[in-house]
Amino acid sequence: MAKVNIKSEKITPFGGIYYANKAFYALSLDKVINVCLPLYRRMRQMDKDGKKMVAEFVYRHAV
Repeated sequence: MAKVNIKSEKITPFGGIYYANKAFYALSLDKVINVCLPLYRRMRQMDKDGKKMVAEFVYRHAV
């Protein structure tokens, strides 16, 4: 019975998804994303809340 090599480095010319995964962790991008993503989410929520407040202000003072 032939052995099947699941982790093949010859999937694409760039080495496949395993190469990309190794490079991702070698550059510590996982740590950068884990730090930046909560900040991004918080900024987006503040932006949404700010737009709601501006819309309410305009509505109340326009009538």
